[in-house]
Amino acid sequence: INKPLKVKIAVSALIIVSMIYIHSLRKTENEIRQDASLEMKKENGQLDQEKKLKHIGDSSPTKRSMVSKTEELIENKPIIDFQNAKIKMSIPKFRIERIERLSDAFDQGKIYVTLNIDTDNASQLLLCDSLARRFDEFSNIVICLYADNEIGINIAKGYINDATNQEKRHNWLAMYTYNSVEGKYFDDNPGEYLGI
Repeated sequence: INKPLKVKIAVSALIIVSMIYIHSLRKTENEIRQDASLEMKKENGQLDQEKKLKHIGDSSPTKRSMVSKTEELIENKPIIDFQNAKIKMSIPKFRIERIERLSDAFDQGKIYVTLNIDTDNASQLLLCDSLARRFDEFSNIVICLYADNEIGINIAKGYINDATNQEKRHNWLAMYTYNSVEGKYFDDNPGEYLGI
């Protein structure tokens, strides 16, 4: 499938930004786990013993002050529970308005969904991934997300309406595609590339 150069550049940029973001999240998660481990050791009295063993014979006042500052940082740093944070992020409420089978030969399908306009991109992507797994009979799937209001519902159902291009762009929240060759692609501003 030939795509315009803008779309290819946008996909590449999205992939790079996503990889950087995931790397930073993993790094942050590892740092917090280390701090939590230190906090647990401190509660059990192991941290103080380990520090005493490391600094025996060290009379340098700067090193002692660094240790006390480190202890203050550990005590004041909040511990974030990533497992519970993942539970809080859930699939938003949605309604499937229409499903189109585009080609029987290639098992292509298009799903039109409405949901709350204030749903964040991460939740929208989670919803699209879930729908792609649910409709696995489509080897090539396109999912379009629209606002759950009169204009968005009419567009999703395929009704012709008198909405302006600006209203259509505002109510088309995201587009998701997946196929086994190219993988998945998520666009949170699909109207931009179509000139709407």
